[in-house]
Amino acid sequence: MKPTKRNLSVVSLVLLDWLGQYFGYQFGFGMANRGVSLGMFQGISFWLILFVWIYLVVKNDRRFDLLIWGGLGNLVPRILFGGVWDYIPYYFFWGNLSDLLITLGLVSYILGGNGNRDIVRG
Repeated sequence: MKPTKRNLSVVSLVLLDWLGQYFGYQFGFGMANRGVSLGMFQGISFWLILFVWIYLVVKNDRRFDLLIWGGLGNLVPRILFGGVWDYIPYYFFWGNLSDLLITLGLVSYILGGNGNRDIVRG
């Protein structure tokens, strides 16, 4: 993955997410998530996320940048703490900034983003 302005921006969002998780936990705002999405798959989530993340890094397709960085944003707290802290309330569930990056990456890929013209421009 080449360093680009887009990657640096996304890395900044991941760092901001880690700060949000830290302060959300410290002040008791949000909830712990030990599963994958909405708390599902709670026993295998770490291995599933690690496998998918390594696959996307090896594939080295720019369309997957948001997925890779969002996955890393959630993978590191899972390794260190056994789960992530979701601190952003959505309509009927909690999430974090890394979840948003993953969602944007999936939507971009599904809608046919080609790496140059997709939903989040770089």
